[in-house]
Amino acid sequence: MANSNSQSSSIDLYEISSNYLKRILGNNSDKKQIRVLLLDNSTSSIISMFTTQSELLKNEIYLIDKLNNKNRDKLRNLKCICFLKPNDTSVTNLSIEIGSPNYLSYEIYFNNIVSNTRLERIAEADDFEMITQVAEVFIDYYIVNKDVFTPVGIDNPFGFEAIDTWDADALKIELQYVFQVGQFC
Repeated sequence: MANSNSQSSSIDLYEISSNYLKRILGNNSDKKQIRVLLLDNSTSSIISMFTTQSELLKNEIYLIDKLNNKNRDKLRNLKCICFLKPNDTSVTNLSIEIGSPNYLSYEIYFNNIVSNTRLERIAEADDFEMITQVAEVFIDYYIVNKDVFTPVGIDNPFGFEAIDTWDADALKIELQYVFQVGQFC
């Protein structure tokens, strides 16, 4: 009989995601500087699964907004953190934002691997040299609880159409998620 105090080591997805968020928010050298957090449709859902607005406020995040919101005010005195999915829509919206900046500077964090061509598109749009950092953080999943996640953007594999089909692209994406999360085991 196993001792109840001995538990096998397991991953805690909340802890992993919180560590990534600390990495994103931890670059505030002047702790009095309030900042803006820009999200896209995918990352706003992801971040809401593991943190609160109060926690973001503790880290000097003054304003949270969507990148595709065209009615944002120009706040040239605030630094901006962008947490985005590296897809064509987000890169296009970010390129437009960088081409006509609303903020003092931009730190960009992608929630998965970003291609060189997408990075080149962003660099070409950065005429004013507003980008101070670009990084990849691997939070591309919804956290259900501390040891269960569900991928973002995968169609229902149990739907009626899936009975006699095999989706190789979905398998590839699922494997990426498993490898991302498996890095922390």
